Amino acid sequence: MEIISIGTDHPVAGIRANLVQEVESLHGYGVVARFRQSDLGHHSFLHCYLEENGPENGEGRNRVFRYYLANAITDLILNVISREMLRRLLTRDYGCFTDEEREEILREAIAFLEEPANPAFTPPRIIRRDRILVRVLRYLEEHDRLILEGFVRFQLQDFYTELKEAADRAVERFLARREYDEFIRLLRYLVEIQPARLEELNVRVEQDGIFALLDEEGRPVEHEQLRNLLIETTEEEIEYGDLLLSALVTIAPAKVILHIREPFPVLETISRVFGPRMLICPGCPLCPPGVRAP
Repeated sequence: MEIISIGTDHPVAGIRANLVQEVESLHGYGVVARFRQSDLGHHSFLHCYLEENGPENGEGRNRVFRYYLANAITDLILNVISREMLRRLLTRDYGCFTDEEREEILREAIAFLEEPANPAFTPPRIIRRDRILVRVLRYLEEHDRLILEGFVRFQLQDFYTELKEAADRAVERFLARREYDEFIRLLRYLVEIQPARLEELNVRVEQDGIFALLDEEGRPVEHEQLRNLLIETTEEEIEYGDLLLSALVTIAPAKVILHIREPFPVLETISRVFGPRMLICPGCPLCPPGVRAP
């Protein structure tokens, strides 16, 4: 009787449920698989075997059994074990984060793993699954014991590297987002504590990205600090979106009206800083062609 033992240091109940669900599909072919559990140290083992009194014996039946078991193991690695290993990597390498923050980073890392390099290409999960299935099958042909976490670490080193890279990228994304949120909070504070220098400021963004600041009468707005901003910024350094944001925070108008053709890079930032004080004009004489209401 062939017995294949699957070991894990993960809670075994979920592992068993996944294995049983996959292997039970063999019953339709008259092949009955059984499981028994044992524990050894920190690992739990599920011992999988076929009933001896099945209608078909021999290597053919065992090969089918190993194939179904390999499918179940592959799905476990992709859906359960990889998530747990990501969580452990984050706990080991990034202990400075809270549990809640690590869970957010974990979700980001999983999203990175699912992200195709090119939308036209085959989804990475499909490619990854095929690759892992082949290696699991090859391993089960020569071994009757497989420890899931160890298999990923040593037999799927390229996949383990992908997990580590996804974790690192997710941490970088999280830190960048946190830095951006702190930046927004600072700008919002600066806008809120200073008195409004204008009741209404109109921003007309031209097609080349250059903007014009106009008061409620449509007259150009001039301000000493704005002139200083332009003087201190060389032509090569100019980022008009950042310059616009600096201008708006400097003037801190009671209301900002944007006359724009389409969204531009700092639109979300301006919206978060000014909140309900920012409006997008539906169309008026100050709007560029194509934005004016009919």
